[in-house]
Amino acid sequence: MHQSLWKYALPFLFGPPPRRGEVPNLQGASSVAVQLQSTQFIVSARHVVLPALEACQEEQAECQVGPIRVELNERTVSLGSGHLDLATVQVTQRHIEVLEARGHHVVRPVEWPPPELVMHDPILAFGYPGSWRLPIAPDAIDVRLASFLALIHQLAPDRFTCQLDPAFVDQRQVGSEELPADHLPGVSGGPGFLIRQEGVSVLAPVLCGIFSEGWDLGDGNRLMYFSRLDSIGPDGRIDQ
Repeated sequence: MHQSLWKYALPFLFGPPPRRGEVPNLQGASSVAVQLQSTQFIVSARHVVLPALEACQEEQAECQVGPIRVELNERTVSLGSGHLDLATVQVTQRHIEVLEARGHHVVRPVEWPPPELVMHDPILAFGYPGSWRLPIAPDAIDVRLASFLALIHQLAPDRFTCQLDPAFVDQRQVGSEELPADHLPGVSGGPGFLIRQEGVSVLAPVLCGIFSEGWDLGDGNRLMYFSRLDSIGPDGRIDQ
């Protein structure tokens, strides 16, 4: 299941335009692309997109999602209000075509909003830890992906929480090194998929949340908080 879903996760990077001979000065996190009928948008966390929007407006920074350059402005960006840590960025059909041509996957939900969640639902999450963002050339960096599988143990109207118990959690990463407990920064904005069994042997993954923050409880236990997607309308805008 990890191997079939990891290509939905997209690195979300922003910073000043790179200069020849210099290491890129980029900030970044994670995101996912969604297409609903004729509407397409990037979904990430509010605390990821807001500083990127401010940087693009005030410092002429650039924003890149996977292989595509996206425009961040008041027309394209929709931010969750209050404590809803959710944001969307409108993109074009051409952006979607480039993503898929480069081997990335785009979520095309059968129904929207996602189905209702229940306690102990399994969630498979993906993201790009900041500590695994490695410069490989003066104008290029390598981003590596981590994935986590755990059960919902708390539900709220606008978010849900998963506890990663080392006795249960299925954690994988690209590369041989383990992901330290305090290295969840960068995973913010990554997609969480509901994994439910349909029929006898069919697992049906459904995008249901966006990773917001993590908390290390010690002894390998972690809490992962996700923003729910019910507030995103079919036009990709967040209902305030």
